[in-house]
Amino acid sequence: MIKKEWSAFLKNWWLIIVAIAIIAIPSIYSGVFLGSIWDPYGNTGEIPVAVVNEDHKVTYNDATLDIGKELANNLQNNDSMSFNLVNASKAKQGLEDGDYYMIITIPSDFSKNATTLLEDEPKKMILNYTTNPGTSYIASKMDDSAITKIKEEVSATVTKTYAKTIFNQINTVGNGMNEAADGSKQINDGTNQLIDGNNLITTNLKTLADSTLIFDDGAKTLSYGLSSYLDGVSSVNNGNGDLNKGLVILDNNSQALTNGINQLDVGIKQLEQGSKDLESALTNAKSALDKQLNSNTEAGIQALITPNPITGKTALETLNYGIQALNQSISTSSNDSSKPNIKDYLNNIDMSLDSAEASITQINEAYAIALQTALTNNAGKNLDQETIANILSTIKNDQNINNANVKAMTNVKTAKATVDGVFNNLQLTVDSLASGSAQALPGANQAIQQLYTGLKTVQTGLGDKSTANTLINGANSIYQGSLALGQGTSALNNGFNTYKSGVNSAKNGSEQLLAGTTTLINNNPTISNGAKQLAGGANQIASGAKQLYDGSNTLSSGLTTLKDGTNTLATSLTDGAKQINNINSSDATFDMLSTPIKVSHHEISTVENNGHGMAPYMMSVGLYVACMAFTLMYPLFNDIEKAKNGFKYWLSKATIWFSISTIASVIMIGTLMLFCDFSPQQLLMTFIFTTIVGAALMALVTLLSVVCGKIGEFILLVFMVINLGGSAGTYPLETSSAIFKAIHPFIPFTYSVDGFRKVISMQNVSVSNEIIVFIGIIVICSILTILVYNHRIKKPTPIIPQAFENVNE
Repeated sequence: MIKKEWSAFLKNWWLIIVAIAIIAIPSIYSGVFLGSIWDPYGNTGEIPVAVVNEDHKVTYNDATLDIGKELANNLQNNDSMSFNLVNASKAKQGLEDGDYYMIITIPSDFSKNATTLLEDEPKKMILNYTTNPGTSYIASKMDDSAITKIKEEVSATVTKTYAKTIFNQINTVGNGMNEAADGSKQINDGTNQLIDGNNLITTNLKTLADSTLIFDDGAKTLSYGLSSYLDGVSSVNNGNGDLNKGLVILDNNSQALTNGINQLDVGIKQLEQGSKDLESALTNAKSALDKQLNSNTEAGIQALITPNPITGKTALETLNYGIQALNQSISTSSNDSSKPNIKDYLNNIDMSLDSAEASITQINEAYAIALQTALTNNAGKNLDQETIANILSTIKNDQNINNANVKAMTNVKTAKATVDGVFNNLQLTVDSLASGSAQALPGANQAIQQLYTGLKTVQTGLGDKSTANTLINGANSIYQGSLALGQGTSALNNGFNTYKSGVNSAKNGSEQLLAGTTTLINNNPTISNGAKQLAGGANQIASGAKQLYDGSNTLSSGLTTLKDGTNTLATSLTDGAKQINNINSSDATFDMLSTPIKVSHHEISTVENNGHGMAPYMMSVGLYVACMAFTLMYPLFNDIEKAKNGFKYWLSKATIWFSISTIASVIMIGTLMLFCDFSPQQLLMTFIFTTIVGAALMALVTLLSVVCGKIGEFILLVFMVINLGGSAGTYPLETSSAIFKAIHPFIPFTYSVDGFRKVISMQNVSVSNEIIVFIGIIVICSILTILVYNHRIKKPTPIIPQAFENVNE
């Protein structure tokens, strides 16, 4: 039957023409379609694109930037597309008419925005592009890819410009770091000087803190000494009271004083001169204290408390000695009648002489106290020779006064019997004064030595004549009192016309003296408070000096830390500047920063162009369409009633079917190679696999046609559409909907497309799985077709409606 089938086929020129046409269907279908889209991405240079440059150039870091113009020129020289530099209106009209597939618009602020990188709110460089997908959707997608590449190129250019600017700034930073390193070294040197200065301050503060302890002790000693002094002043005041009482008695017995008044007048004048000298000495002491109160005064204090090489006594000891001698003179009578002492004179002039002696003694004590105060105020200060001479002269004058008093008391010796009561009071007063002097003056040496730091308060206490409650003011009061007393004695010298007048004058002088001592007593609280304040201030100074010393130690530690930090800073800045200055920037560096990533693309398969990528899909479609056309035109049931069995009948038909599919497959591959430059990676396997796929599709299509007749043709068409959708021949399966993913494993095109992709694009990749699938289709479909033929042979051929009857049966 095979020979008969072929003989009938070859004698039917119409079938031969149809067969030839059907054989050409896969070649025409795949060749024409694939030829139209064979290499669209390789011909994008013909796609027209309009470029509109509205950018304005700007100046940035002394350089002119015209990125828009540069981009437009680069695009015109780029052959990836056909870029045309036109104005905005022409570009818009061309896009609407289809003359251009895209408009690239470079805005006016394109270059300006490139300079805003370092601003607070940098602005992006916006590159506008407009497409018309309605003209060509695929072209618009190509435009998107082109814009992405353009964006990358512009970004790289701008980044390169930024890199040049940044490296210039880095060089500036390096120079600045060198200067900063030099500055930090100067800071370090200054810190060393600060450390040295602080060490000196710390040493001096330690000395100050130690000195404040001595000052505090001296202030306390001064407080104790002043307490004794105040007690002595109170005793003096009491003595002045007794003196006033004695003068009242003397007023009643003044006749006895007449003979001694002249000598007393001389003594009073000496007292006046002495008090004047005392005031001058106090004033000079105040002046000398103001000028010379410093650390060198210590030598003068030592001179004051050092025993006299002639007498073997200090000045204060000499003063105390005089007071004690005076007390001895008052208390003990002289054994030598030619050298009567005060006791002898007082015994003669009785209470009058005793009162006069008490007056003179009180004056001498006030003078001694003033002298002591002056010398105390000068303690710790280096006295010059003139000042020392004045002090010695004052002491000498004090001795002359004592001598004058002795003479005066000798002249009034005869009045002693009448003034016994006064004498007794005067003797008690002098004894008390001597006792106080014996207690106060010996301790004064130590007080003078320790109270140097308290002299400032005493300096203030000296004051002047115009300041109330000060020593100089008190001395002036004494001087005024001595003037008044001098006036009284002057009246006595004129003859004391009456005893009453002389006594009254003496009484007035005594009252003034009492007022002076009262003034001293009134000043006692001020002096006492000043001493307490001095002691409190000394304690505060000691505490403050200790805090200063501790703070200086802390500062020294901080300065050491600062020095270490400046050393680290200088080293770090120097190293950083060296590293920055060692950076060598070049165009290669700028290119690296602008485009740091280079893509390395490795393909494990070779798809030369779009045609090779679409060929598996279209080859499957072409073979399927050819099989559909062949079964539509070729008689599938002719002379079936003459067949002995279904296998022989099928075999006679199958030899023609598979021959046609094989020839169509081979010609399709050859046509693609000849006209489309088709070059599969596995050429022989491509022919083999194509032949197997063609045979399998022929077996499948003929089965459906034999089973379903005319309805089978419709089913075949629907089945082809299902294969087109579910085979993932154009886009990845993952982009399809769920229904196509579900049917994908069960349609032939899935395996034909996968197999064609392997043999066309991949070397040494097996398609055994796909071959097994299609051989399975051939075997199963062939067996089923044989069974259908057997079934038709055993039964009479049914009457088939005209609409579904095969045209060639």
